[in-house]
Amino acid sequence: MPSVADIWESILGVPARADESFFALGGTSFMAARVLARVRRDLGVEVTLARFLSAPCLGEFAALVAECRAESGTTTVEEATPEASWHPVNANQAARLMRVRRAREEGITGWWSMTHLITAGYRIEGPVDRVRLTRAVEAVVRRHSAFRTAFSWAEERQQVVEAAELTLRQARSDEVSQALEDLSAPLPLDKGVLGRFLLIEHEPERHEFWLAVEHIIADRSSIRVVLGEIGEYYRAGMLGVEPLVDPHPPTQNHEVGYIEDAFCTSAAGQAAKEHWNRVVGGKSPWMGLVYEGSREPAAEERQHSVRHRSVLDAGVAAALTQRANRDGLAWLTVTVAALARAVAERTAASSVPIMVPVGNRDRQGLDGTVSFLSTMMPLSVPVVVDRPSPETLAAVRELLLQSLTHASYPAHRLTREFAEEEWGHTQRRPLLYLDVDVASGCDLVMHGCEVEEIPEGDGPVLWGIAVWVRIKGPTVSFEVAHPQGFLPEAESARLAAALIEALHDLATTGGDEDDR
Repeated sequence: MPSVADIWESILGVPARADESFFALGGTSFMAARVLARVRRDLGVEVTLARFLSAPCLGEFAALVAECRAESGTTTVEEATPEASWHPVNANQAARLMRVRRAREEGITGWWSMTHLITAGYRIEGPVDRVRLTRAVEAVVRRHSAFRTAFSWAEERQQVVEAAELTLRQARSDEVSQALEDLSAPLPLDKGVLGRFLLIEHEPERHEFWLAVEHIIADRSSIRVVLGEIGEYYRAGMLGVEPLVDPHPPTQNHEVGYIEDAFCTSAAGQAAKEHWNRVVGGKSPWMGLVYEGSREPAAEERQHSVRHRSVLDAGVAAALTQRANRDGLAWLTVTVAALARAVAERTAASSVPIMVPVGNRDRQGLDGTVSFLSTMMPLSVPVVVDRPSPETLAAVRELLLQSLTHASYPAHRLTREFAEEEWGHTQRRPLLYLDVDVASGCDLVMHGCEVEEIPEGDGPVLWGIAVWVRIKGPTVSFEVAHPQGFLPEAESARLAAALIEALHDLATTGGDEDDR
């Protein structure tokens, strides 16, 4: 287990004496947030940013960590998880099970009546050793018991089915249609098989690799864990070496419920709950979007979407990327500010509610876990319609830092505690959803091959407006989507244009201020 000094040195890049200030050594507020995330992950201790700022020297901060550990009664994974055949689900899983039950009770069919799969596909150019790829998939499935989990609908419990088997299905090019249809078919939650893997051979050195994982046991970060490990096990098999993965098994999906309960009932968890209570006023965290001219889509309209896609000007993208290289929170800050401004211009709102997903993997030992861990941060963003100032960005950035400090308390748990009548229901009000994803390259790496991600198809989206921002190398792409009927298509096109215009303005705003 690393020490506090080790964590400081790994983030600052220089050693620190007990009497030296984090900020005097070059630390920024974003780097401070990284320190708090590492303390949370590696030491299992929750420290707020405000308390860090009150103890900026290494010796003071180390004493603060010890004090917070004593206050919270930190519980390790081993202590939190008893030996049992059935285990509690986490808050995300409980809400998804309840949502499906209630949708069926209310006679709702289609997308909202089932849990759903996360799918990802990749084109592979080069020779593929199918035997070694099969072994790599099976090694990852053995490593993560989430794939072999069965859920009890009525009792909100889960059980690992050790005898369950998953392997790599192989198909020829003339079987593509049926193979992809089988891949995307709903998986029964009570059978203990919650994933599928598919290799399609078009030509001897041209393949497609697909995986489909039930969302109840995975999120996008989980998919990246799985793909990264498949690539590493495959590389090791091809070279005849040991794979570069942690030899210790990661925290398992069925352990997350215990860890979540331990955190949420601790002093740090209760402080986070109180923070969100102040933000949402003791009501549901799923804050509704008021957009003039919108309406609730009919059931059949929810199955289809309207989408507007664009790519940010290369010069603007370069300016924002340069800022992001100095401050890792920059992309989220400018995108939240730009989206709030664009919506305010179209709606005359005084503040804009935005739901932002976060990985929620900072709790102890969860960075390599395959489970549904991501949660939502409900933000009420202050609006400045005129050209934004550095002070505007600073206010949004501070809002994000405070929210990220308390993000470990799951939004679905807040809903159950603050607005139980809404918990697990299908969506009751339109939302404004923003997802910012920064990727350095393709999530799947295959030794000796070129791999390219297959773009996702157009599927249904939530009631409201969803904005996806994808930063991959120098390219920044945007997508604004909503269900058919929610807005006139011309209006959502104007909103998408207003978002790009706001980002152009933000690219030259407040770039040189002191990050601290």
